[in-house]
Amino acid sequence: EVFVYISSVIMSACCIAMLATNSFTVVLILLFIFGMGYGTVMALDWAIGTEALPSAHDGAKDMSVWQLGFSLPQLLAVPPAGAIIASYSKDIAFGSTSVGWVIVFIFISVCFLVSPMFLVMTRNVR
Repeated sequence: EVFVYISSVIMSACCIAMLATNSFTVVLILLFIFGMGYGTVMALDWAIGTEALPSAHDGAKDMSVWQLGFSLPQLLAVPPAGAIIASYSKDIAFGSTSVGWVIVFIFISVCFLVSPMFLVMTRNVR
């Protein structure tokens, strides 16, 4: 549980830090650090998901629904994020970063910080 909280903070900090740099090398380093946090969160999410399965008999069906919980929000987030980025593409903040990207990255960072709170709901799954 502690690893999820730490990893979420790392991912959120990397998103904010990417807004503040124009260096491709720095972005690659931040993405590497972000990837370590993301990998930790995903591994723990799947571990918790397997512990929360109601029965071994329906495990494949339940895990496919679990995967939809990851994939569907990513799919549904693209159109609104694109609209925000396009709407504010002419406004500049942080050097050469458009305000649209700043809004999207700050929203993502907040989501990364809030998401571990839902882990509390799965403490006593069995």
